[in-house]
Amino acid sequence: MRTTAKPTRHAEYLVFCMLILLASTMLGCRPDNQETPDLSDAPAIAELPVQQAESETQPASTTGEPEPTTTPTPLPTFNLSSVEDWGSGQLVFDISERSFGDIKHQGIYLADLVSGEIQELIGEGFQLLDLSPEYQQLLVSNGKSLLTIQLDNLSTSEISDSYFQASPSGAVWDKSTNAIYFVSSSSEGTALRRYQPSTNIYSLVSSDGPISVLYSSDDTVVWGQGSCDQFGDCNYLSLIWSAGSGEVLASRQLKDALLLPCQTGLDYVYAKRDKNDGLSFHIQSLAEDTEIIFWSLNTEYADCAWSPNQREIAVTLIDRGWYSGVIQQYHLQILKPEQSQILDLSFVQDVMDRVTWSPDGKYIAYTGTTQNDSGYRVGLGFLDTEEMETARLENLSNFQSESYLSVNHLFWLPQGIIASLP
Repeated sequence: MRTTAKPTRHAEYLVFCMLILLASTMLGCRPDNQETPDLSDAPAIAELPVQQAESETQPASTTGEPEPTTTPTPLPTFNLSSVEDWGSGQLVFDISERSFGDIKHQGIYLADLVSGEIQELIGEGFQLLDLSPEYQQLLVSNGKSLLTIQLDNLSTSEISDSYFQASPSGAVWDKSTNAIYFVSSSSEGTALRRYQPSTNIYSLVSSDGPISVLYSSDDTVVWGQGSCDQFGDCNYLSLIWSAGSGEVLASRQLKDALLLPCQTGLDYVYAKRDKNDGLSFHIQSLAEDTEIIFWSLNTEYADCAWSPNQREIAVTLIDRGWYSGVIQQYHLQILKPEQSQILDLSFVQDVMDRVTWSPDGKYIAYTGTTQNDSGYRVGLGFLDTEEMETARLENLSNFQSESYLSVNHLFWLPQGIIASLP
């Protein structure tokens, strides 16, 4: 805008023009012949913050990240290198008895590998399922109750009162995420659930007929579909690989495959018989179209377990009488998939229905059931894979019965975890 005035006198006119010029400068006015400056490249003018009163509501964050509400609980860890020799440690295991169409869980026991002494941790009705990541707790079941047991004082804490007790492996403790995956049962069927102890949060993974949980790491869980009888003998139809959120990552129909317990998050492990009754051990990659096969001259696989570094598999095999079906001999092998090699350890002469590695990968513990004139008896031993020497616990005379006895789960513990037993 341009303002003018009609002068009456020359001096007044000059003063008046000077006032007009000053006013136009302050108000942003400019002469007609002045070009408008280009401000497109000029820096933006920062707005001054406005301080609100304490009683006013602060604006919501626009960063897109949720505001933390609680401090996350650190994941419990255990320094495996702090154990000088796992061969001087302990083994924790459970005993079950089958009799007259029923199964009875006799309890959970602790075997000291130095003294050979065996003590009862917790009595009848309890079944061992897994260990916590920090080796301070046991995951156990008692009927429909799924619980944890604190090893320093043997106190219990219930996780679920609807555990699927017919499953031989209905729960696992994910060592990498501290989450517990378990199968629950209701009138509507079974469901796979995830429980996070640090936050006490439960979530549903799948309600599509789970019967067991075979593996879990980094929130990838492997579980089976099918049916189980009262003895825990299950007929598997398929295996599912799921994320902790419930997303299905992969699946395999078993068909004529023989399911093996040593599954991983990356591989499908199974056995198979050909038309000539030849037995083979298969490791099929889920991500790649590759498969490693080991052939065997024995009649069946009893158990298998991956080494802690996931490079070797300890397998136990059984020879049965072709007519009677009675077990005649056990064989222990270590499979090395990367080299396609088999290390035969047939010099280990013992019962080996269950096998497990020590956390440092140096020892392999095994357990099984023998039969004599007095009935059935549980055996327990371990192999030093470096020295190729075996040791056997002899104080197992109490684990003998006219009914069939078996060990369902077997785990290593370091010395000192359990300070004293009542």
